[in-house]
Amino acid sequence: MSPLDPEQLDFIRRHSRVHLDREGRWTFDGRPVENDRVATLFHQGTRLGDEAGEFILQVGEQWCYLEHVEDTAFFVARIHAAESVGLEATLLGGERLPLPVERLTQSGDTQVYVRFSDGRKARFLRDAVVSLGEYLCEEEGALGVRVGGRFYAVGQE
Repeated sequence: MSPLDPEQLDFIRRHSRVHLDREGRWTFDGRPVENDRVATLFHQGTRLGDEAGEFILQVGEQWCYLEHVEDTAFFVARIHAAESVGLEATLLGGERLPLPVERLTQSGDTQVYVRFSDGRKARFLRDAVVSLGEYLCEEEGALGVRVGGRFYAVGQE
């Protein structure tokens, strides 16, 4: 089998027909990816591209660009208390990270986001928003979270 020339390969990678909706659901060629293990693998293989708004899906040595992302490519599935870091986020795909509460933002009434130190912006899914409610409070008219005795205001998108 002869290798593709670089232009053909780039075209195929950029027109992957892989889409990700605002709830973290995958589609390929317009059809939902229904296998949970495949969806988890896709979340685990998603990373930032070189250009703003560009996301890459890598499985093994093969990779492609996500052709369409409705909002962001990363999602906080749940949060929980962690002694050493305050709060910890579990992303779709299973990755666990310290939750940088000072980088929480809100868009509209219910959309909550966080920007991790590596530049990834993640959207909180419903269960994560509900569990964040335990830490929400208002101080001097500002909505925020109280963690470790400190108040962190939630910014606006």
